[in-house]
Amino acid sequence: MALQKGRPKGQKKTGGRKKGSENRLTSDVKSWIKLFIDGKRDQFEDDFMKVDAGTRLVIMERLLKFVIPTLASVSIEEQIRAEYIELKNLFNQLPDEAITAIANKVVTLKEQSKTIKK
Repeated sequence: MALQKGRPKGQKKTGGRKKGSENRLTSDVKSWIKLFIDGKRDQFEDDFMKVDAGTRLVIMERLLKFVIPTLASVSIEEQIRAEYIELKNLFNQLPDEAITAIANKVVTLKEQSKTIKK
């Protein structure tokens, strides 16, 4: 019979950190880094002005990542799907007369575009 590693299947987890709680070492290191950086701001600014313009641009670009949120790339399919969902939500809020008027206008525009293409 082979030895079973860990707890048996189905047995509840006991002990350990609670879900979502931060590792104490991680929080200690983050606190130390924050204090270190806060204490070196003046020196950083002095050193920053001493480097060449190209290096300053690289530093500024890297620091901007911590200030400006980065945009997630979205595929065209995801964007279209999101637009359809938003459109559906808007249509659910409109009265039936407005939906009928919009549908009629779409049909009219489609027919007009066919005659223009010819």
